[in-house]
Amino acid sequence: LAGYNVLISLFMAAIAAWGIARTSRRA
Repeated sequence: LAGYNVLISLFMAAIAAWGIARTSRRA
């Protein structure tokens, strides 16, 4: 389950980074 938890964390981080990049690019 440890690896699964890390995978979830990376996935959430990727979504957050994508959202920030999209917002900053639009602004």
